[in-house]
Amino acid sequence: MHEAVIAAAIIHALKNECKKAGIKHLKRVRLEIGEMRNVVSPYLQTAYKLGIKNTGLKDSRLYIKILPVKMICGGCGVPVKTGSKCKKCRGFGVKIASGLELKISSISGE
Repeated sequence: MHEAVIAAAIIHALKNECKKAGIKHLKRVRLEIGEMRNVVSPYLQTAYKLGIKNTGLKDSRLYIKILPVKMICGGCGVPVKTGSKCKKCRGFGVKIASGLELKISSISGE
């Protein structure tokens, strides 16, 4: 269950960000997680809730947005579907344009 490790890293980052921003009571945390990270949102929610008990983050809520996988042609950059030939340049090489993200997109509090 790598969600517990991810939650611990997020909590650590949030403590640092709140300190820098002068936030005493964090209310809302928004995450963007790429589909290819294979994160199970309910498991991450549970790990987060357990990790923030007895901390200054205890009243915060975690909002998770799962970002879809998007591929582009490695030759010309046109969006392509996995396993298909590029319609523009006929190339087969693809690059991942999105789907690997794991970031805190915003926080709010007082």
